[in-house]
Parts: sequence; C-alpha cells; structure tokens
Amino acid sequence: MYTATEGTFQIGFALEEGTAWGVTVLPKGKYLANPTAIIPESSANGPVAPTSTPTTQPATPENQTENPKPPTIGLDSDNDGLTDVEESLYHAVSTKVDSDGDGYKDGEELIAGYDPADKIKRIWQATTTAVYRNQAYGYSFIYPKPWVAKSIDDGKETLFTDSNTNEFFDVLVQDNPLGLSAINWYLRQNPNVNPNLLTTVTVANLPATQTADGLVTYVSSGSKLFIISYNVGVGKEANFFATYKMLLKTWQFSGTTTSAPAAEKPTPSSTPDQTNSSSTSES
Repeated sequence: MYTATEGTFQIGFALEEGTAWGVTVLPKGKYLANPTAIIPESSANGPVAPTSTPTTQPATPENQTENPKPPTIGLDSDNDGLTDVEESLYHAVSTKVDSDGDGYKDGEELIAGYDPADKIKRIWQATTTAVYRNQAYGYSFIYPKPWVAKSIDDGKETLFTDSNTNEFFDVLVQDNPLGLSAINWYLRQNPNVNPNLLTTVTVANLPATQTADGLVTYVSSGSKLFIISYNVGVGKEANFFATYKMLLKTWQFSGTTTSAPAAEKPTPSSTPDQTNSSSTSES
C-alpha cells in the first residue's frame, strides 16, 4: 500500500519475521512508514500508549493549546542567575554577582558547567556536587550532593529531592522500540499538543524536546526515551532552575563526554570525564 500527499508519503508493509532496523528490532507484523517514523499499523489511528506510567506526571497535558508559562524563580538578591538557595548550596555569595571574581555571573558559570565559587574548577570537581551514574540505562549527570537520590523500579525512575524545599528532579526511562526522535515520541503521546509550543535543546550532543515552561525535557537514545523533569512542588517557586539547566548540561550517555561550555574560561587541569567528584551509582 502506498499513499501520498504533497510533501509527504506513507508506505505499508508486512514482516513475516522479526528484523533489525537501525538500533531497533521490529517484530513480525504489519507497519506503516512515513518520512519521520515507522509505526505498527495497529497504532496508526491513535497514539501509542506509554509502556509504563510514570510516578510523577511530567508530560504536558494532551489538550494543551496555550503556551505554558515559565516558573516563578525564587529570590535572587544579587540578580546573578542563581537563587539565594542555590548560592548557599554551591557556597557562593548571595550579595555578589560574581562570587569568585573571574568575570562571569554565578548563574552563567553553573549553567555552563563551572563551579561559581572557584575560578578554575568545573562543577563536577566541586565539593558541593556528586555524580549520579545509572548503570542499568547508561547515563550520568551532576547533582547537588546534599540532595537525596531514590531509585524506583530497578533504576527505571530516579528521584532527586531537596529536603528543605521538597522540590525534586525526576528521571524516567520509557521504552522507545522504534527509535523515534524525542519530538515524534512526544507528539505521539500527546497528539493534541501544538508542536509550536515546544522548544528544541541539546542534551549530550543530541536534539532534545523541552516544554515551553522549561521544566520537562525529552531525550531519545537508542530504544529508550528519557524524561528529565523538574517539579517545583507546592511552593510554586523554582529555587533550582539554574541547577536543572546544569543537570542537562552535564548529562552524559555511556561512552560520551561533556561538551565544552559556552563561556570561555581557563582550561581545567583534568579532563571532563566526571571522575573527580564523589558519585552515586545504580546497577
């Protein structure tokens, strides 16, 4: 079967036995192929149901037609891009725009992957951070050392919670057997969302999809889809927005290295392999 309209096409085919397709193994069955994806024929008339239900609900509501507003940022006394809560967390100074005197605002440094309280150190070399490594799903990133990491379902979901504000980051791994891009996966889960409300960002040198409020990021790698979300809790103020951006900046998949930050600074003495900080590992 072949159908076509201007600018696109769709081809139907059947597999008598399973076969490899890139990083994916397609089982026996009928499929439809278009310029962006290959989908089972049985799901062509509706979204593919998620293979698991997240403990939190990071996905944008399916009927969203208006642009979600960014969160209200917590108190930032010196207007340097770090909230006062983050200044304390990273041993910076809440009354100084540039705590270490290197010419860069504290928030710019953290988001770029540098320690805002030290002129040379990268953020994974700081005494205030730790490396989280999920060996089961092959990813790692930097998070604040005082936060509590809790693994759920053998590492398929992990929560990182600040005990003082009860704000938390959530990393959820979903199956993506067809290897869909993040944007295509998201829109199949949320077919009524206006795609113009989404933002494209880069995570681990891969294109990622982010909701317009900047609180949920979707990254596709191989046959898995990673949902990285920031829940501001009942306080409704985001005290760790720069920290969330730093998490995305330092995210790595196995065998990759962190890309260079946008801000030019003296080259640190160690390579960016995230080995100079204490770590938490999940098997």
